Amino acid sequence: MRILIVEDDATNAKLFDLILTRKAAFQVEITEDPERVRARALEGSVDVIILDVSLSNSVWGGVRV
Repeated sequence: MRILIVEDDATNAKLFDLILTRKAAFQVEITEDPERVRARALEGSVDVIILDVSLSNSVWGGVRV
């Protein structure tokens, strides 16, 4: 299973990565870039997206998300 983690906190991202890759053997990609998230979703290149709902460092179309 391919999982996209959308997270801006490095500690949380590392924890997700460790749990999902080592314990469950999933393929994990981590990003906080809204453009990359949109591209992956449109491509269908991930099976699951886990999204942090408060991305304090990310901007989409000039607006903070």
